[in-house]
Amino acid sequence: MDMTEPDFERTCWRVDGAIVDPSGLTISGPGGETCVEPMVMDVLLVLLAHAGDVVSRKDLVDAVWQAEYGGDERLTRAISLLRKAFGDSHGIRRVIETVPKRGYRLIAAATPLDKATATEPLTNRTIESKAERGETLHPKRKGWTSTPRLAFAAAAAALIMGMLAIPLLNQPSPEAEDVAQTLLARTVAAGRIEVGAFQTGSTDPGLQALAGSMPANMTAILSDAGLETAIAGAAAQTRAEFTVRGQLEETGTVHRAIVELFDAAEGVVVWSETFERDPDETAFLSSQIGASVAWTVRCALGIRGDALEADSVAFRQYARFCRATREKAQMKNLPAFTEAILQREPGRPTAQALHAWALAEQAMWDEYIDDETRQDQFGQAEALADQALSRAPDSPYAHLAHAAISASKDEPLKHIGHLEAASRSSHAPPLAITNLAYQYRRMGRIAEAQRLLARSLAIDPYDVYVRTQFALMHSILGNRTRAHQEFDRVARDNPDWWELYWRKLQVELFNGDAAAGLDYLDRVVARRSPIEDHLVVCARAFGEARLVEQPDLAAFAAACGSDVQADWRARMYAVLGDLDASFAAMDEFPTDMASVTVVFFYPEMEAFRKDPRFWPMAAKFGLVDYWLESDAWPDFCGDERLDYDCRRRARITKQSTTIQ
Repeated sequence: MDMTEPDFERTCWRVDGAIVDPSGLTISGPGGETCVEPMVMDVLLVLLAHAGDVVSRKDLVDAVWQAEYGGDERLTRAISLLRKAFGDSHGIRRVIETVPKRGYRLIAAATPLDKATATEPLTNRTIESKAERGETLHPKRKGWTSTPRLAFAAAAAALIMGMLAIPLLNQPSPEAEDVAQTLLARTVAAGRIEVGAFQTGSTDPGLQALAGSMPANMTAILSDAGLETAIAGAAAQTRAEFTVRGQLEETGTVHRAIVELFDAAEGVVVWSETFERDPDETAFLSSQIGASVAWTVRCALGIRGDALEADSVAFRQYARFCRATREKAQMKNLPAFTEAILQREPGRPTAQALHAWALAEQAMWDEYIDDETRQDQFGQAEALADQALSRAPDSPYAHLAHAAISASKDEPLKHIGHLEAASRSSHAPPLAITNLAYQYRRMGRIAEAQRLLARSLAIDPYDVYVRTQFALMHSILGNRTRAHQEFDRVARDNPDWWELYWRKLQVELFNGDAAAGLDYLDRVVARRSPIEDHLVVCARAFGEARLVEQPDLAAFAAACGSDVQADWRARMYAVLGDLDASFAAMDEFPTDMASVTVVFFYPEMEAFRKDPRFWPMAAKFGLVDYWLESDAWPDFCGDERLDYDCRRRARITKQSTTIQ
């Protein structure tokens, strides 16, 4: 089998009748598609690289986790998940064989799909004959040796160096920066966390059971997030950098968890949070606490980066900054948090870049800042970002600051170019990747946006903002079942996440059954969601209008007045068949690129895009200029149902606009 230097992380494989897509993190077989975690896919890649050979448990742990403890449990779980994805039932192993006291072996036929006509499948007989001839069974790839850990390190380093040298503007999506980069991104900031006991004085059986299970549950979640974790007392020396423990209690009619993260060396609290649930929702607490700790620690460690001398006070500031980026009400306070970090670390590029980004974001979105102050902040942000980039050209937050400044100047190509630079940084935070995905979505590049969000979740699977957007993208791409699965995951990890109910309501109302949408709306209202009353009235009128063959558009218009955002009204009118009203609503939108709507690219807007008025409307928002200048066309341009050439339409529209 000629497999000289195949690109393992980019190549799709056929394994025992299933299709393995490492970049997409999926295994598709007769039972459907299964999305696996990056490190689970990494285990499969090592086995593929050594198909037919036994790979020891130690080598697998070294290759994928480089962990001194906790790796065995993660490997056992990964093998179990792979077998489940392949339908490899217990007792009859067709794909992955356990070799007692030695390790695991891939025994199924494995063929790289892009070389299917030039390769022979790896069958048991092929494996035996190759072994008998003394041939090497792993790929002869530069940087690969008989030690999987060295193989992955060399491959990942070469891959990232190559990516940093290639500009992403007008290139395929950065999501193609595959499993190897994700592997580094998940482990580069890892700190050791010891999970202590969760105490309770309650006699409630539910709380007592939760307290007993929390150390194991927390360890599993933190390990899944790429953090080195151990249960207190499980190892002789954990050498933990942080310790997490908590107190569970009954307070009135709620169950409460008070969770604290300690700096193990200094013994001081660096982060704490209180969680409350109704007694019938106590089961939510375990996953919610674990997800919150995992996200906060990963975010703070990512900001700390290589500044390992940072003390507990600095780490507490990092954690406070991370929390502010997640809470809408706190975004306006970001400069105060980042200024405190900069005062402690005045010469550090990351501190300069963080403060530059916070200043630019506040200047961009805070409507209470006067114009003179706004321009002054942009100037400060630009100077700080340039300082950071002069010493750290790879600084993602410095590029994010420049992206915000470019957006304020209505320069979409520069704006997206800076986001792409931030996204391809070797230590890009999920925030940078997600911001780029959001801009791609606004420009109609939906599939690329989805791939970016998948990459962001591979780095941090407990970022509820990213997962909510990921669910929304699945809905836009027509996969409502997967969208609801992702929404359910968000509800498990953070039942109170403010955007969850807003986005899920959109999916139900616009793309689902109208009656189901109304039912969900009632449940959202019952949960005392933050959705404003006038939107609830409008959403209910829309759902009821969808239930009848001839909706009363006048009554609907009365319920959905100008206080309801224009993009919602445009979508609703399009669904109800009134394209004139839909275009009129879109005409109310500001025309600068910073506020361009994404409404054009939702599935219910197909008739809107077919209308002759679409291209002039797209030109009004600057989208036509962007598509022509970037040559990055929206997904619908490849839709055969829309019988026209996008480039020709864009050029005609551009000429017409210029003449006028």
